[in-house]
Amino acid sequence: MQTFESNLPYYLRFMIDQNIVGMQWVRIKDFTIRDNSQKTSTCQIEADCSYLMIEPCPLDENFSHIPPVRILSFDIECMADAERFPTPEKDEVIQIGTVLKVGNNIL
Repeated sequence: MQTFESNLPYYLRFMIDQNIVGMQWVRIKDFTIRDNSQKTSTCQIEADCSYLMIEPCPLDENFSHIPPVRILSFDIECMADAERFPTPEKDEVIQIGTVLKVGNNIL
């Protein structure tokens, strides 16, 4: 017996079956929010729902903007000899710089 599309990741198969494209807004019609004792991740909000309750929002001007993605960047500067890459065992950290960007805003 020959199988087709058996090598697709589950999330991609789900998106194809539900007509959802990448970075598209979705609407969840019925869901239950988990309380803190039920959470399995570090997300602020976790919810449970049936996959049948997830529907894509129309690709129009109301849902064409990208949600505010959070980006945390950091850079560590170390003092090292010019001939080698710094190592934590031998070289001290002289500066750590960070930038947090939410959407188009730098905080």
